[in-house]
Amino acid sequence: MIKARLLAAATVVLALGGCAEQPSSSPAGNPAPPAGSPTGRIRISAGGPGELELKLPNERTTQTFRSADSVFAVPAGRYQLWYYTAVRKDEKGQEWQARSGLSSRDDEVFALEAGATKEMTAGPPFTATIRAQARNGQIALDFLLLGAGRDTYRIYRTGRNVANPRFVITDSGGKEVLSGQFEYG
Repeated sequence: MIKARLLAAATVVLALGGCAEQPSSSPAGNPAPPAGSPTGRIRISAGGPGELELKLPNERTTQTFRSADSVFAVPAGRYQLWYYTAVRKDEKGQEWQARSGLSSRDDEVFALEAGATKEMTAGPPFTATIRAQARNGQIALDFLLLGAGRDTYRIYRTGRNVANPRFVITDSGGKEVLSGQFEYG
């Protein structure tokens, strides 16, 4: 039996899952809907600061909503989920983002009625997972960072990718068989 263990990503997972929930450096609040427009709310389970990107079905543009507590006031209408980004600051004030494309979820297209609240599971806590697959006579190891809604996330620090996590594969006796670094893509 071969085991794989993750070396570097745990720090990132802890940084996003356990940081104090401080407002992001992006302006807090949502774009103001037109005066008198009826609104509903979308509440993301993660809590804390975040950004939610929604798309009108059959259109190319998206709207980004920001919130300090992951409760987003959104004009009533029909939307397609696009992205969710959990935003946290570490003890040094460095902003970390965990971003996930939500457009493949079962509830990706939905109607939000005025006064209604749509509950969604997304964001932390995160689980680092390694998926092994046989491809063309080789084993491919895929690193996945899964959020509470089982969506995959990429980690950014102030808008930049963080270093790829490293891995070590050992045999059943604990002897190192292979080590390396995951590659994005």
